[in-house]
Amino acid sequence: MEIHVDHSKPAVWVRIAGSLDRSAAARLGEQLQQLMHGHQENLIIDLSGTLFLSAACTKALLDTMLRLRAQSRRLVLCAAQPNIAAILHLSGLTRIIALVDHPQQVPINIAT
Repeated sequence: MEIHVDHSKPAVWVRIAGSLDRSAAARLGEQLQQLMHGHQENLIIDLSGTLFLSAACTKALLDTMLRLRAQSRRLVLCAAQPNIAAILHLSGLTRIIALVDHPQQVPINIAT
């Protein structure tokens, strides 16, 4: 798992590449939590380079969304490969976290 962070935009953009398997869940959760504490912006996660998403990492995304929501902030997922999008839909996560096909589709009030 590789995580790249872009702070140059009004929202915090995170690109996650590689496999998000069970062994990556704790590290993913910790890194996302660190990003939340250092910034007050919304969080946008680009999943275009993500090859696999475990249930444990899905929970880490849910926990992140709940923490952001408690701070009146939002989480948006974007550019997921079809297999990752299917996992997100089947898990029900897309009912509470926005998933858009392309980064350009992130709502302007979230991205700024």
